[in-house]
Formats: sequence, C-alpha cells, structure tokens
Amino acid sequence: MDSVIQDLKQFAKIKQKNAQKTIIENSTNVKVRTSDTALAVNLLLLLQVLVAILVSLEIL
Repeated sequence: MDSVIQDLKQFAKIKQKNAQKTIIENSTNVKVRTSDTALAVNLLLLLQVLVAILVSLEIL
C-alpha cells in the first residue's frame, strides 16, 4: 500500500494560492513570507484514505 501511495503522490501536483494582508505596526521595510499547506495536507490525507478503502475492498 505504501508504494501505491508514493506512486499517487508523484502524480499529484497541488497548486494553491493564498492572499492575505499583514500589518506590522511601527515598522518600515519589513518583508513577511508565509506558507499555507493545510489544503495540500488535507488532499493528501483524503487520497490516503481513498487508497486504504480501495485496498480494504481488494480493488488495489
């Protein structure tokens, strides 16, 4: 099952975009970088659950 999950992860390309505004008071020339991986993690978890169901039904 792990090899199936690894194969599916290789084919899964997840792109996401997150727009937000961050205000830092009393600061100038500050750069802020954030990352939002919650959606990607949820999709991969859903994929793993789907594979587990297929394996339990002996489809894979």
